[in-house]
Amino acid sequence: MRKNIFEILSDFDLSKEIDDIWNLFRSKIIRNKRAFENVGIVELVNDYTFSFWKARNRCLSCENMFERLKLKEILIDKKVPDIFLLIEYILNILQRCDMAIKICEMYDKTSDYYLLKENCISFIEHFGYINKYFDDDEIEIIIENDAATISVAEIAPLEISKKVIEEPFPKPPAQRTKY
Repeated sequence: MRKNIFEILSDFDLSKEIDDIWNLFRSKIIRNKRAFENVGIVELVNDYTFSFWKARNRCLSCENMFERLKLKEILIDKKVPDIFLLIEYILNILQRCDMAIKICEMYDKTSDYYLLKENCISFIEHFGYINKYFDDDEIEIIIENDAATISVAEIAPLEISKKVIEEPFPKPPAQRTKY
């Protein structure tokens, strides 16, 4: 039976979805209103908000965080649930980008910026997850999209809610050791 174009487009190809998200993320999709040229998200975040980010730990830049999280390997393998780390990284950098745009009014988001964010959210929703931002800690994490997890995240004290939703992805079975 013949599929129409919309049925074909609705098929989920994990590798293609990740490639599209990654290519948008690396593109220059932030408009500089004064210079009439676009800049990249990472460039803007590194210049304006990364060093002040509470959750950066000891990372020196977006690229340094990418390396420490070993996201290059995850980007190559494209396996669930590891790929959620990449999406979580992108969502957090987008949060920092939003802050940079608020701080420095000469920048603005392009339509591709909104497509990137929408595709990240759509990607995780495809697997039954949502993103949740914790304002006090300045972190955005991916959690299971179920009523119990969401309720805990919204009403429990931050430390308790983080413990409950800390491990939203199933753990692999324990490895047996040979004696």
